[in-house]
Amino acid sequence: MEALKDLRKKAQAAWGTYGPHSPTGVGVLCAVGGAAGLGLSLKFYNRLWKRIPDARSVTSKMLAERRWIKGVVTRVGDGDNFHFYHTPLSIVWKRPLNLRKIPVKVPKGEYISIRLAGVDAPEVRSDADAGHFGNPPQPYADEALQWLKSKILGKEVWCQIQHVDQYSRAVAITRLPLRYIPGLIYRGPDVSLMMLKAGWGFVYTSANAVYGTLGLKRFELAEAKARNARRGMWASEKPLEHPADYKKRVAAKSGTPNSAAKDDISEPPPTTKQESGWLSFFRWPGSSSKKT
Repeated sequence: MEALKDLRKKAQAAWGTYGPHSPTGVGVLCAVGGAAGLGLSLKFYNRLWKRIPDARSVTSKMLAERRWIKGVVTRVGDGDNFHFYHTPLSIVWKRPLNLRKIPVKVPKGEYISIRLAGVDAPEVRSDADAGHFGNPPQPYADEALQWLKSKILGKEVWCQIQHVDQYSRAVAITRLPLRYIPGLIYRGPDVSLMMLKAGWGFVYTSANAVYGTLGLKRFELAEAKARNARRGMWASEKPLEHPADYKKRVAAKSGTPNSAAKDDISEPPPTTKQESGWLSFFRWPGSSSKKT
């Protein structure tokens, strides 16, 4: 009993010295609280405020987490490619707050070039007079492009980036937001699957193909149903060439490797240098330091 009393007295003495009402205890609590607050602030900044300016800023952690990000489509230049402007914490980009704004003309290095996962659209012409690398566009390329524009241009979409290809494009599962249900709870239809159902695309089966949780069979079934129903380009009486075969044929004709037949809509964004550590906390979101 005496030993327990001694132990209790020592505990009371220690509590008086280091407890929450002592100067030392107050200091410890303040330090712990400050560290926790800073940690939560950094977590909020990185997760809900910091923009992902381009595909080169996508980290391996984001890819491993299969993280969904929300943004606005600012340009569609091909049947399966578009520019994506990341808008984290989207409420601050909208009325009545309007705390952050999307530039009227988004500069290079401030948008993510997205390649739709799992679908391959007919190759579109690159300008008014010439097709893909100076070759004529594939049949129904313009129709596929117009269909994609009508669905996503100027609208919010959710993207789950799967990987970044050699052209600095983010290959992504892309979904439309549901009109009445918050996106954090459930996301809307898959754009790639919508394109296949409408008959304006082929299933992408080349290297590094990804289909998300829907899987390859679901995509193949959607294409087969569109073929049988003669929807979209499948209404054609003539056989249609798969874009992958088209690019191989064009590459063989021009004498260039097939990997050079890039179906991007813009040149890769410039290399950016991001501040590291605590300095990045003070960098205005969306800004970047260009290498010179």
